[in-house]
Parts: sequence; structure tokens; C-alpha cells
Amino acid sequence: MKHLKYNFLLFIAFFIAQTLWAQKKEAVDFSKSLKIGDRFVPPNGISVFRGNMVKFDWNTLKDKVIILDFFSTACSTCIDDMPKLQKLQDKYKDRLQIFNVAFQDKATLEKFYTENTFLKEKKVNLPVIHNDGELKKMFPHWAEPHAVIIYKGIVQAITFSRLLTEENILKLLRDGRIELPYKNDYNQVI
Repeated sequence: MKHLKYNFLLFIAFFIAQTLWAQKKEAVDFSKSLKIGDRFVPPNGISVFRGNMVKFDWNTLKDKVIILDFFSTACSTCIDDMPKLQKLQDKYKDRLQIFNVAFQDKATLEKFYTENTFLKEKKVNLPVIHNDGELKKMFPHWAEPHAVIIYKGIVQAITFSRLLTEENILKLLRDGRIELPYKNDYNQVI
């Protein structure tokens, strides 16, 4: 019984700490944020490496499903998802383009990919947008992974990475739209 009390007190302390921490989230300017159904106008000056896209033109992707997979090198869930995303990219390369998007600089990310044996073994080589600030302003989030799906220039979903499935991609390609749960890190009214 004493053990249960101790665990309960730890749980309460953790809950209070999380609540206080959540209240100190960074200030975000939502005036530039996009919502589901908004037109996506890509920002200029996007820096990409890895994959087959050192330079690219967003216009060449207009008929593809575009997935922006926001991640951090400290996010184990993000890293675990990358092989699944690579398989989707390989299978649907003519109709899909997945980008990993990170705020971190190119040198940090190059070191990360060079040293990560899991991603090497799984042959993950998705294009990576690095030093991102603009896309995060368009799709603000507090926690990674954070996924955005764009199709035909329209934001289709702002959601959880676990919903980046073959079934959902095929549904979007078939129907031209998709409804997925909204990942709302800031509890904004949508």
C-alpha cells in the first residue's frame, strides 16, 4: 500500500510539473499559420539535402501529395517513423513527396545521419529541409513529430505521424481530400 501511495504522489508531481511547463510554451504568431483547407504558398529559400533533391521547385510537386514531416534529432518517435516513411516514398514516388523538416542546421543533421546506424540499416534517405523557420511559422507546433499533408496546393491535414499510412495516402489520391484528426499543440480554435 505504501508503494502505491508513493507512485500516486510521483504521478501527481509529474502531472503538476507538466501542466506548469505546458503553460510556458513559446509565444507564437498565429497570423502566418495555415489551417486545413488553406492554400499553401511555399516559402522561398528552402534548404534541402539528402534524397534526390538538392535543389527543387515546389511547382514540380503540384500534382503530388506532399508530406512535411517535422522532426528533431532528439525525437525517438520521429526516428522510428522514418523507415516507414521511406517505404511509402519508394512505393509511391510518382505520386508522393515526403520531406523531413528540421529546425537544426545542416552540419548537425549531417552528423546525425552519418552516426545513426538504425537509419543507415533501413536505408532512409528522404530529402531533409534544414534550418527551417518559415514552414514552422506556417504550421506552428510545440512537439514533434508533427505532420502536414498538402495536395494540389491545399493543406489537407495537420496531424500525427502515425496517420501517415498507405491507406490514407491512397484515400487522398482517390478522393482528392482527406479528414484526419487535427494535431493542435496550442489548443487553438479551428
